[in-house]
Amino acid sequence: MKTTTLILIFWAVIAWGQEASRHVWMEEPRATDEGLIYALEIDDFSDVLAIEVDLLHDSQQAPVLKVRQKAILRGFITVDNVIGDTLKIVLARAVALGGSGTFAEVEIENPGVATELGFVRVTLNAGQIPVEYEQVIPDVGMNPPSIDAGDFDSSGVVDFSDFFLFADHFGGAAGNPGFDSLFDMDEDGEIGFSDFFLFADHFGTVYR
Repeated sequence: MKTTTLILIFWAVIAWGQEASRHVWMEEPRATDEGLIYALEIDDFSDVLAIEVDLLHDSQQAPVLKVRQKAILRGFITVDNVIGDTLKIVLARAVALGGSGTFAEVEIENPGVATELGFVRVTLNAGQIPVEYEQVIPDVGMNPPSIDAGDFDSSGVVDFSDFFLFADHFGGAAGNPGFDSLFDMDEDGEIGFSDFFLFADHFGTVYR
């Protein structure tokens, strides 16, 4: 059942193919009693099943308080600290919707002084839909993927044999029986949907 569900989502994500470029941006923050809320916006949600966003923020000066989904992409969500001050947000749903608007809100503690919050990386449908956004460069480098990312069986190509290996380990966590860090592509200690979308991004890659 777990493998069947992953196959359905996998094909839905990669089947759309290349489309017109979309624009993702961040609105000016609005103040609340607790902090500052930044709305993450997209200009066209047609055919978008998954959004993966890496945000740079100052965890000491302005820690993240909350991350909220909005109705335009109500479904699955994960939020993880990837490395240092980089926050990874993955949102996905089974059925694509149209329209435009806010897909998530990020609330940070109000530092009382100017602070930086910006996009390090944004992907739509695991890279299948091109996207434009204003990028910031973190001071500390993000974890790069391994040279043969996704090629779990070392065959030189990322294909369905790798997918079924990944599906067998999906849901594992560090410290649990059977956990294999090879499939934890974002190195967060869990083999989840953020790893799944990284794998989908590399599917079809020929390394040698």
